[in-house]
Amino acid sequence: MKNKGLIFFITFLFLLSTSASIVGYLESKKENNEKPPVENKDTITYEYYLEDVLQTSIPTNNDNEEQTYIFNRYQCDNDVTGRFDNDDWKFIPSEEKNATCKIYFVKSFYDITITAANGTVSENNPTTIERENDGKFIVIPNEGYEFKEVNCSNDKKATFDTNKNILSINVIMEDIACKVNFEIKSLRADIIVKNGDGTTTETVNYGESITAIVQPKDGYENPKITCTNNQEATFDNNKITIEKLTDNTKCNVEFVKVKPVTFDLSFDELDEDTKEKIQIITGSTDTVKVSTDGSYSLTIKANEGFENYKAKVVCGKNTIVPTPSEDGSYIYTISGLTENTKCTITAQENVN
Repeated sequence: MKNKGLIFFITFLFLLSTSASIVGYLESKKENNEKPPVENKDTITYEYYLEDVLQTSIPTNNDNEEQTYIFNRYQCDNDVTGRFDNDDWKFIPSEEKNATCKIYFVKSFYDITITAANGTVSENNPTTIERENDGKFIVIPNEGYEFKEVNCSNDKKATFDTNKNILSINVIMEDIACKVNFEIKSLRADIIVKNGDGTTTETVNYGESITAIVQPKDGYENPKITCTNNQEATFDNNKITIEKLTDNTKCNVEFVKVKPVTFDLSFDELDEDTKEKIQIITGSTDTVKVSTDGSYSLTIKANEGFENYKAKVVCGKNTIVPTPSEDGSYIYTISGLTENTKCTITAQENVN
């Protein structure tokens, strides 16, 4: 009986010891699990830039639209490297340590604004251009205007094809605004006169009129006028006029020789007093034919004893001024007839 009691007591002590060990193990395990992990103080600070401008958050694309932004590059200090995951749209560093990483993004497309002074911008021009692509835009000058210059934002270079009216911008990598300036054309008109005077060069703005005085030589009239580049000129009262000059031009003004017209030149019969004092040396008082571009001359001399006399010749309303000769005679030249003309010859005392 005593042996059974001893065995029971020993067994009880064993079980009690074992239970205490198990409880101690579990408590120890619990304490270990409840200890906070050791904090890693090495972290990366991220800065996000769009077109080199610092943003408050990472630029994100809309899943339902065309990609708006593109990862461009990164820059980390403390020798941190990594890569950008386009699918998850985040930067994955090669390691975590105290550093600052700048992540740069750019736009996929850029806004293009084209305006014109004295011109029209085509409605069909693109308003956005994909990054690094070239852009071409139609800009048409107003009537009478021509290209002067183009100015773009941030001093971006652009060229203008004056034959096709196309503005070209190469390698677009930012939003751009360009203004195309046109100025009114300055036009030149060369007036070239043949058989007359008045050759000149006139310069005016597009749409303005020009005038020039041109005069024919004697015996010429009614000019033939031809102008280049579809310009039309009129002639009136020795003045050439182009009402509206729309292009550079050269106008040839050629006066035409007047076809001679012949008129009758006749003389009244000399009275006896005139016959006594003067005599006609050369020429005749018979009716003669004289053309508009011709002339007729008489040489008249005083008779002996009447040396202080000379002839007075009046043709129509004109008194003919004579030219003296060395032998004492006078030459009377009648020209410029425009109609049949009768002359009267009388003797008058020479007051000279």
